[in-house]
Amino acid sequence: MELRRIYLKEFKREGQTLILDKIVSRRIFTVLRLKEGNRLEVFWDSNNNFIAEVKKNKSSHAVIELKEKIISTAPAEIVCLAQSILKASRMDWLVEKCVEIGIAELHPLISAYTVCTLKDTAYSHKLRRWQKIIISAAEQSGKVHIPEIQKTRFLSDALLALYKEYDIIFCCNKTHDTVNLHSIEFTNLLQKGKPMLFVGPEGGWSDEEIQQAREHKAIFINFGNYPFRAETTSVIAVAIVKYLIKQI
Repeated sequence: MELRRIYLKEFKREGQTLILDKIVSRRIFTVLRLKEGNRLEVFWDSNNNFIAEVKKNKSSHAVIELKEKIISTAPAEIVCLAQSILKASRMDWLVEKCVEIGIAELHPLISAYTVCTLKDTAYSHKLRRWQKIIISAAEQSGKVHIPEIQKTRFLSDALLALYKEYDIIFCCNKTHDTVNLHSIEFTNLLQKGKPMLFVGPEGGWSDEEIQQAREHKAIFINFGNYPFRAETTSVIAVAIVKYLIKQI
């Protein structure tokens, strides 16, 4: 039987024994129905991934014992995604799949054709929902890194803040001045730094936004003559970039 895998955010450690919080304890005993003596996999960062054994239920706090450390051979995630916020279900799907493939950070954006406003996206329940999806996707896909969700920003602010630190790759079907994804030129560009993929909303980028990206030295790519949905574009772009840098 495959071991259940759980991300631990908060716990108390005493040597090889962990006392878990109530939320995770309830999940272990009520949702997963694990019992004393059952084993599971737990992790809390890239350097701490263990096989553990359930010891007991102590005042609604599960007690587990770390048995074996799992050494990860996966490279550190370096691909980041700056995504213009989509409609609820599509954004949820996008977050889940991109985490399964593997990203380092998620930067939610407001752009000209985003269907919601900055005020709408400031609600804490949206961030909490995406965080839950991220954790669930990481648990399911064997990832040990939990991508961090950055604050929601307007596209212009994000470009200004990020272009000196990352190689901006702008997914765009509105310009002919693009780099071929399969070219040696694009592969070489990816080897030199940290890729940050910018993907637009359902309506794409405005002409003004494309110009702003040019001013911040963005690399423009497209996916041929058949434009994909925004969420599909993100998944394909992350997968291709990770493949080209030999992370998938």
